[in-house]
Parts: sequence; C-alpha cells; structure tokens
Amino acid sequence: KDGNCFLHSLVDQMTYDSDLKNVFTHVSLRKHVVFNTEFTISHKKLVLPTSKEGDVMISDGNKLMSLDEWMKTMGKNACYCDNLFLQLVSEMLNRKFILVPVYNDSTNNGSGIIEISPCEIVGNPMYFLYYKGVLISESLSVCLKTNIDFPYTCLWISLFTFSFEVKIFWWLIGWLVS
Repeated sequence: KDGNCFLHSLVDQMTYDSDLKNVFTHVSLRKHVVFNTEFTISHKKLVLPTSKEGDVMISDGNKLMSLDEWMKTMGKNACYCDNLFLQLVSEMLNRKFILVPVYNDSTNNGSGIIEISPCEIVGNPMYFLYYKGVLISESLSVCLKTNIDFPYTCLWISLFTFSFEVKIFWWLIGWLVS
C-alpha cells in the first residue's frame, strides 16, 4: 500500500538469516541500494539498456529515464521497487530471490515462480509472495536474469512471516502449478 512493501518483506526475510539479521530497516536498505547502484552495476558487470548516444536509459513503463533519474525516483520513500531494484539488492546481498506470484500469468516462462539470481549466491534463497497490480508495458528486464513484464505496483509478502509458513508455501506452489 505504501510502496515499501517489498522492502518490509525483505527486511523480514533478513531476520531469518544470521548474517543479515538487524542490518537494515526498510528505510536504510532503500538508501543503501540507491547509494550503491553505480558501484554494484560496475562491480557486478550488469548491462543496462542504452540510448544511441550511449546513455543508460531505464523504462518505468511510461517514459525513459536516465540512471540518475531512476536513482532519484527509487530513493524516494514509498516508491514501488522495480525489477532493477530487486536485481541490485539481490546482487548486494548475494541472495537468490524466489518470487511466488498469486496468479500463474505472472510467472517466468510459465514455471510458477520467478527467480532473481545474483552473480554469486551465498546462503539460502529468500521467498516472497506477490500480488501484481499494474504491469509496466515495457518493464526493465535488462541486466536481469529474467525477461518478464515485472509488476510496478504490487503487494509483497514474506513467505516466512507466518507461523505456518512452510505449509502455505507448499500449498501455494501446488496450487500455482496445478
């Protein structure tokens, strides 16, 4: 609802990881990702789309924006995280994200899940349930290991927030693939 739902879910997931527990709040995590964007892109050798002039251009579904504009937008509290943001935070944390969409049509190649993988994976993957809102018509699927139209507005829920998390996860997986 407030645009920080993914960040809240990610911070919740981080509480289950001894290396990441109590490292970030949703506010400090957003600031960290945005502040380190250029370093992460360079260090991890991520490839972003460029204009004819060679400038990085990112689509928010409505218009193209430069990397600086994207960083200003993503740096704002309550701005919904897009797939570049998810790839960057995945790279920064060296954690694989497994996204379980509420609807099968939101899946990567009909697999029932969407995986966002960093160049180097350390530790266990983090699981998220999401409900898509509005799809970006030409979303940013650049350096990302997925070629999906990623939801811009969505509801993110950490699958391990609930006391019955494993049962819910496997029920959802069974439901999504059936």
